[in-house]
Amino acid sequence: MITVVTRSGTKDFHGTAYNFYRHESLNANNFFNNRTGTPKSPYRYRITGYSIGGPVYIPEEFNRDSDKLFFFWSQEYTGMKRDYGTRFVNMPTERERNGDFSDSRDVSGAAITVRDPLTGQPFPGNIVPANRINALGQSILKFYPAPNYTETDPALRYQRNYRAAYSGSYPKRQDLIRIDAAFWPSFRFYYR
Repeated sequence: MITVVTRSGTKDFHGTAYNFYRHESLNANNFFNNRTGTPKSPYRYRITGYSIGGPVYIPEEFNRDSDKLFFFWSQEYTGMKRDYGTRFVNMPTERERNGDFSDSRDVSGAAITVRDPLTGQPFPGNIVPANRINALGQSILKFYPAPNYTETDPALRYQRNYRAAYSGSYPKRQDLIRIDAAFWPSFRFYYR
């Protein structure tokens, strides 16, 4: 069994502050990244926080002896840059974006035949004439990144030509307040 108890204030004021930081330079790269020449992705982890606790009182008016009402306040910020992994996919090459499919292959390495949708016949040389390329389609292709990776494994040569390693921020914040009251020896309570 694990029991977690929130700290409470005391008769005196006390506080703490802390900072914990981790950086990708302290991590090893993994086997598959090393194999494909992919550098380590950013991985940063920081926990920064503070806490303060003490009596709640109004001098000469309320809780003069600092023994009836207490508070504890803490705030913690967690900043994390998480590694979501490396992805390999196939993107249209510059030649394919311009209608030249003369060197396009399927994943097994066989040549892909591009056919004219009007006649059903292959385009000569597997090249789509410029006047037959849809301008809207070419505009959509601009949203796709250009290939940035050359596969070294012959078995995967035609399966992937783009490598993306993504890291993203994952911030969190936690606030905590606790009020303890001890108005009579037989009546104590707290609120968190």
